[in-house]
Amino acid sequence: MFIIFSPSKGMNFNNEIVSKKRTKYIFEKKYKEIHNELKKYNKDEIANIMKIKNQILDDVYNSIHKTKRVYLPAILAYNGIAYRKLNIKSYDNEMKEYLDKHLLIFSAMYGINQPYDLISYHRLDMTMKIFKDKSLYSFWKDDINKYIEKNSTDNLIINLASKEFSKLIDRKKHNIIDIEFKEFSNGKLKSIATNSKKMRGTMLDFMIKNKIKDYNLLKNFNLDGYLFSEKESTDNIFIFIKN
Repeated sequence: MFIIFSPSKGMNFNNEIVSKKRTKYIFEKKYKEIHNELKKYNKDEIANIMKIKNQILDDVYNSIHKTKRVYLPAILAYNGIAYRKLNIKSYDNEMKEYLDKHLLIFSAMYGINQPYDLISYHRLDMTMKIFKDKSLYSFWKDDINKYIEKNSTDNLIINLASKEFSKLIDRKKHNIIDIEFKEFSNGKLKSIATNSKKMRGTMLDFMIKNKIKDYNLLKNFNLDGYLFSEKESTDNIFIFIKN
């Protein structure tokens, strides 16, 4: 079983655990191709491609051209809403082993990061056009699906990624359980983006702490007011509704 998760735009390198070295990535050659392509653009072009400016633009541009970088494990480097729900310092060795074995962080920069891959600061999402003749979806999709096919023991994917990144998965090739969080707003059942991000992180934390291997046990999730809805769910879509 693999759990897929999104990266976050927010990254935090003000951490006591840092390294000047990095690991070799799953898709090493393709990562280098992305990096070399980004180096071709000047600062104004990067600003236009990524829709960024001011200090963020300076930080991103400098990170592309630095020869010496600071690296952190991916699970610590990302600090978006979902990642802030992970209580990593409290995990024991068995929990960390579970995390390392089951979690795949999808990335426009790296394709796939395992939790303890050492990564540097970057800001790239799947919608950005850095190649003239192909999208980042077409650049990554085949390789990501082949990797999962080759390395999965049961072909099961628990989808805790955003739509932007879960689109990378070929649904014809894998057994996918989509996890959705909804609540009532103006009398209608809706997914609220910010709350869904928080709950995807909370669900991942729940899976790690309980070392979930049987996906049916996810139905026992009962945190922050969200409960599994038998009525709204299907065999492949687990919906949790806030009471």
